[in-house]
This record gives sequence, structure tokens and C-alpha cells, in this order.
Amino acid sequence: MPAADSLLGPLGLNYRAVLAGLRFDFAPVAALKAEYRREKPGGPRWLDTIILQVSFTFPRWQEDEASRAEVAP
Repeated sequence: MPAADSLLGPLGLNYRAVLAGLRFDFAPVAALKAEYRREKPGGPRWLDTIILQVSFTFPRWQEDEASRAEVAP
């Protein structure tokens, strides 16, 4: 964090990071995300992390909720 940063500079944070990620939609309702992080949170060591995430959506549920919201008793 640059010392000249008016918001976080006075805190004296020493954090550096490099991030990269890819997202692949393998189905109309599902995706896979991969992320690589290389972080140095203030100490002398760099930390390497790989994160994998799978996400799903439920389009039929969203259509049902929308139709219920449109119909008022």
C-alpha cells in the first residue's frame, strides 16, 4: 500500500498480491471458476493459493418466483 494513499496509507499495511482467474461455463446452468493468488501479507514469505469453485443456477425456480410476484391475490 503506498504511503501516499489517503485512506489506507496511514495504516502502514504491507500487502502485495498477484491474482489471475478463469471462468468456464460448461453448461447453461453451471460454471467452473479457477483462481490463482500469490500474496505477501506483510511477512517475508509469499503465499500461493489455488481456488476452485463450481456454481449452479436454478432457472426454473427463478421463473416460478417471478410469476408469483406478478400475481397479486
